[in-house]
Amino acid sequence: MNEELKFEVMEIDENSRKKKKTSFFQKAKNLDLKTVFFLIFLYILQGIPVGTSGAIPLILTTKKIAYSHQGIYSLTRWPFSVRILWAPIIDRFFIKKIGRRKTWIFFCQFTSGILFLCTASPIDAALNMPKANIEDDIFILTAVFGALVFLSASNDITLDAWSIDLLSE
Repeated sequence: MNEELKFEVMEIDENSRKKKKTSFFQKAKNLDLKTVFFLIFLYILQGIPVGTSGAIPLILTTKKIAYSHQGIYSLTRWPFSVRILWAPIIDRFFIKKIGRRKTWIFFCQFTSGILFLCTASPIDAALNMPKANIEDDIFILTAVFGALVFLSASNDITLDAWSIDLLSE
């Protein structure tokens, strides 16, 4: 009787090993290509505010803005460093009709787009001003791009979670 039990246990172990052998590429074949390309598109969109905010220090350097002001502007990078603090909030609150991940993706993308549209002209004007005026407007630049990077970091949290959900299916 003990032999039968051992045989059954071994059979369960073999079945569990077969289930674990599905590789990343096998899972990727089963994914809908539209979904994968949509995720790639969303990741590219998420990178636009980060890339734009990363170009501003180059502009400030060419205009010979003081390093102390550039240091203030560097605070815009903090949201990506501390996003783990608000990740549980993003995971907890959502609109059920839209979905757990899509609620935040829509909110972050829509708000980033509106913020870009509303601040494009004032930021362009601020960056084309003389050095003294840019130093006065450094806090405005920091606030605008800090908000954009915050939204981008929040979007990254959601997209990463959605990607994991899709790959785990």
